[in-house]
Amino acid sequence: MMTDSPDPAAFSELWRSLTPVGEPDAIQTVSSLDGVVIRALSGRIGSGPLLWALEEAGRALESVEAEFMDIPELPSREIRGTIESWLVDIVALLADQDDGEMFVNAMSRLGPGAARREVPFERIIRSIRRVQSHWLVRFLEAWPEGDLNSEGYARIVAAISQVTDDGIGQFVVDYLDERSKVIDSEAMRRRELVRELLSGAGARSHTLAAEIASDFGFDIDHVHTAFVVEHQPHLAGMEKAIIARDVRARPGDAKVLIHPETHTRTVFWVSTGKEPGPAAIEPILGILHRFTSAIRAMGEPASGLEGFRRTYFQANDLVRVAPQLQSSGQVMRWSDHSLTLTLGSDIERARWFVRSALGPLSEPTDKAAEQRSTLQAYLSSGKSLAHAAEELSVHRNTIVYRIQRIEQLIERPLQGQELGMQCALHLVEQFGAQVLERERL
Repeated sequence: MMTDSPDPAAFSELWRSLTPVGEPDAIQTVSSLDGVVIRALSGRIGSGPLLWALEEAGRALESVEAEFMDIPELPSREIRGTIESWLVDIVALLADQDDGEMFVNAMSRLGPGAARREVPFERIIRSIRRVQSHWLVRFLEAWPEGDLNSEGYARIVAAISQVTDDGIGQFVVDYLDERSKVIDSEAMRRRELVRELLSGAGARSHTLAAEIASDFGFDIDHVHTAFVVEHQPHLAGMEKAIIARDVRARPGDAKVLIHPETHTRTVFWVSTGKEPGPAAIEPILGILHRFTSAIRAMGEPASGLEGFRRTYFQANDLVRVAPQLQSSGQVMRWSDHSLTLTLGSDIERARWFVRSALGPLSEPTDKAAEQRSTLQAYLSSGKSLAHAAEELSVHRNTIVYRIQRIEQLIERPLQGQELGMQCALHLVEQFGAQVLERERL
């Protein structure tokens, strides 16, 4: 029978009355948690609820061990710690202490180990869901007041589901990420081959190139276009798998070499017999356009071993600098940013250059910004006073006055300085305050 549920504060407080059946010292002795953590958790949710959770975890561990007894060297202590974290987080949430992430962190550690042991993913999730159902029964039985109404029942179900689903989500990410690293030994070897090839290992480079061509059907003498994708860490595992699948399924005669460079970075080369046209490149760009949270860069097509390296370094440099650039959200091409990368590869030296070229116009003030805008309009219009005035919506004489003032400030005529000034203005446009003269304290 279900009766009226207490108010939220009373509902939370009732969970603090949970107590274990066994002796506290015996429960703590077999727990995977150390004394410092136990004391901290006791202060957070109460010693009674904590010991109740640890005791229930021990019982659940027995059923899990029986279920997975066919797995060699089952990490029972790690599993115990995961189950304990699971129950502690549920109790904490019911007791209105919802800032714990013990279970998420434990599942993150458990995922890679399960993947390396090649425990089937579906089997683990089924086991988690089975234990989740068991927890619901146990929490309903442990309800201190005996009866619940529908609201109280829903709160218990929601707490168990929230903690469990968060942990499963983290487990999926880490399991799949680890699995992607070990599932194919040939892919692991390919990664090392490519790394050595990119490092420029002298005469051995040609041997490596021949080995790649022989094993993976990738002709190093063809024209190569490199793509580098830097993923958000929490999306990396999923996105890397999707990109690898979709790029391999691309249409046309192009060959693809995929290089999972790091946990968050995917590199791949598209190799064609001649300069690639839209039929080879557009399908790849279409795939990458979907991953808007990632940084995506494309090098220029280039041929041979030197081109294989060059196009990679172009795309890699662009990814490195991309967070500081104005981005349209599209795949970034090195050809569109080559001047910026060349001038701004070292931000400190770029700042020196801007100061040298623009003088007081490099200061981070509104007046200097107005003067830079005037100079940009004047130079980009071919030094036409009329066109610059029209662009800035001011009188022609205003432009005359401002240009004269700029020449006074930089202490030299603009004649002969145009290229350097345009480069400096380009750096300010792309990097903003990073290349402006730092304000004096």
